[in-house]
Order: sequence, then C-alpha cells, then structure tokens
Amino acid sequence: MTASLAEYNEVVGCLMAVRECSRSSGSFPDLMSRLKQRGYDSERIQRLIKPRVDADLHVHSNHSDGDMPPRRLVWLARVMRLKALAICDHDNVSGIEEAVREGERVGLKVIPGVEFQTGRAGLEILCYFPDTDVFLDWLSKDGSAELREYLLRIQSATHDMTLRVLPAVNSFLTEQGVSSQEMLTREELAEWYEGQEPFYPGTLAVLGLKRLSNRDRDRLGIHDPREFNTKVVTPALKRVRTEANGAGAAAVETSIERAFGLIGSVRRQGIRAVSVLAHPKELETKGKMQLSDIRDLLRDLVLEFGLSGVEVNNSRDDRDDTLTWLRFAEEVEREAERTTGRPRRLMRFSFSSDFHVLNPGLASGEITMGYGMLDETEAHRSGNLSPVGTFEDLWREMTSQETN
Repeated sequence: MTASLAEYNEVVGCLMAVRECSRSSGSFPDLMSRLKQRGYDSERIQRLIKPRVDADLHVHSNHSDGDMPPRRLVWLARVMRLKALAICDHDNVSGIEEAVREGERVGLKVIPGVEFQTGRAGLEILCYFPDTDVFLDWLSKDGSAELREYLLRIQSATHDMTLRVLPAVNSFLTEQGVSSQEMLTREELAEWYEGQEPFYPGTLAVLGLKRLSNRDRDRLGIHDPREFNTKVVTPALKRVRTEANGAGAAAVETSIERAFGLIGSVRRQGIRAVSVLAHPKELETKGKMQLSDIRDLLRDLVLEFGLSGVEVNNSRDDRDDTLTWLRFAEEVEREAERTTGRPRRLMRFSFSSDFHVLNPGLASGEITMGYGMLDETEAHRSGNLSPVGTFEDLWREMTSQETN
C-alpha cells in the first residue's frame, strides 16, 4: 500500500537519523544509543521502517562506489531487521570479511558476492558465494590467486580511469556555471573512500550532481546520479579509454568469457558460486538492446555459461519489467530442457536494491536498501521492490547449487 506523504516523511526522517548517527558511532550498540537520544527507540524504528523485502542481496560499499563502509551497511540492515545482506562490490571482494564479521557480532547473515563487469554496456554478472566461511578461508590461500590478481588489475585500471575522468567532469561543471571553488577534488574522493583505494567513476556522478542547482537539473534533464553518469561520466570514460588505447596503455581484458571463466575456476576448486544476470533493464537502457535480444542473451548465458539466475525485480524495474523477466526465465527454462534433455531451474532474484548511497527524500528516486526507489512521489513512497517467492526458498536454492 502506498504510504501517505506524512508517513513517508517520517520514514525519511528516521533513515536520515540512522545515516547521521552511524557516521559518529563506533559500534551497533553505540548507533542504537545515539538513535534513542534522537527520539528513535527500537519500538519507534520498528513502527516506521518496514522495507518491502526481508533481505537485500545487491548492495555496494565504499570498497567500490557506495558511500558506506561494510560495517555500517550491516548496521543499516540490522536496523531494518533484514534477515540477510549481500555485499556485491564492483570487481572487488575486499570489504566482505569486514561485513561478515560485523554481521556475526550483530546477528545478521552476510553473503559474500561480487559484481563482474563484462566489457558490454549494461551487462554485469553477480556472483554469490553462499558457503561464507569456506569462501573466506579459500580467499586467503594460493588457490584464489587468479581471482584476486584479476580483480586487482581491474581495480587499478578503474582507479586510473576515475582520476583521468575527473577533469572532464569539472569541465562540464564549469560550463554549467559552477564556481572553481566547488570543483571536485582528489581529496574529496579520498574522504568518500576513507583514504582507501581504488576510486570508482560512479562516485563522480554522485558528487557532480550535488553541484547542480535544481534549475540546472531541469534544464539538462539530469535529476539523479544515474542520469549524470549516463550523460556526463560515461561519455568522458569512453574518450579517456580511447585516448589510453591510442597511447598504448595496457588494457585489462573484460568479457563474458573471462567473467564466467573465473566463476568456473572457483567452482572447480570446490567453492560454491551462484552466477546471476544483474539488472536486465540496463541491457535495454544502457546496452540499447531490444527485448527479444535480451531474452536470447539470457538463453545463451544459461546454455553456454551455466548462468544460475536472473534479477527479476531490481530497483530499476516496474511491474511490467518484472513480468517480462519472469516470462523470459520460464521460456529459457523450457528451451534449455528441450536442448539438454533435462530440467533446468533458473533462480529468480527479487531482493536487489542495488543500493549505493543512503539519501532518500529526492523526487528523482534515490535507491534505499530494502526498499528500492524511495522518494516522495506517490509511486515510490513505499519503495518499488516486490519479492518474488521468499528469501528462505531462494537461499535453499543457492545453497543446493552444485560446486562444479
């Protein structure tokens, strides 16, 4: 049911208090104490914060392009009374252990994950490692060297590209009349990431948008970080990559084959790995693919690479999108059975906010953990995520996936 505007504003007030208090808290009990001092005791929080799903399996920390450290993501999920959380940073697994250990302290299941780029616009593959302790132990040993070294190369290239794009973003802001004192700086990026590297270009979109006035946003048709990323950051990235290739800079191979090759290598070592097509809507918006081509791609990913599942309800999706992805999953299952002669079940993931930044309260539609799009427009006052099945059923499917 859609919340009233007053009810929505109460939820936003509580979430903003969580954001502010978490920044100055040293532990989850400390956070809860600070919230209580602000008038948000456990009973009031429970009355106000009612996410649309009871688990969130697609969130980003500041180990890629989110703005919250892994431990604070765990606190936020715990405040929301979620059953499980999956950290899926872009080409990075360095924040997982912090999240897992904090989850153990506060009583939250944390599932290791990673989001692989493939070199194709809009096509990213999520990979989950449901056997948490087994995965973390393996990650510290020689057998994981191929994965770790590949991710480090990607991270180094991403960091370099982010710094190369920074002047282009500032040039765009200058054209919009933003003063020189408000330009983005490397120091601001370092503060976002709390001194760690790599930096990610998506952060430039969040910080750049903050510099634009409402009038500029309306004039440019840029109302949220995604639009800023599409219209400003991504074109600048393409130019920088072209210049880098022309200068003979070494490129890191990213492809569908490389991503699934790494997943296969992990499985061959006895580590359970669940591969999932992330946000198929982006294949339409970023990849400029027709729906029929997306369906054929899903089939190919299943038959050629053993794809395990698909996000059928990501924060990008409306009801019609979700119905389309569900229909595609059913069609692909039937085609896979006809082709291979045996039943094939494709997991439906609908617990996927793709959360980056806790900043509800903007009509542009900010993504919030557990809710998806959460803003004051009537359609989004209660979020737009809709669970398909239950998390418990999905978890059983994930943990029954064969390791090889």
